[in-house]
Amino acid sequence: ASDEIIETEATEEVCKLIKEHFGNVLGCEAMVKELWDKIKAMCPKVQRNALTVAVPTPEEIEKLVCEYASDEIIETEATEEVCKLIKEHFVDVPDCEAMVKELWDKIKAMCPK
Repeated sequence: ASDEIIETEATEEVCKLIKEHFGNVLGCEAMVKELWDKIKAMCPKVQRNALTVAVPTPEEIEKLVCEYASDEIIETEATEEVCKLIKEHFVDVPDCEAMVKELWDKIKAMCPK
């Protein structure tokens, strides 16, 4: 799958989740794309044509995600940031932190013990 296909599918899924939990949000796709672009801008630039680009294996990605997901400081900071972004771009959501923590717990539950 190309990066654009992944981005499109992720955007659709995020907007679907937002609609389920908060109702229909006008311009959801555009706002999620804007956030996606901000996240991409933080990533290191990789030359696509470089011969020595190391691509992480799925196991390495899982290990890294699970490492970050199980870090309580990262969880707290990420939860605060996600709720701040939701409030900025959508509405003030009661119990936002509890809902984000629930999603975070679902991610941690997928990690190997």
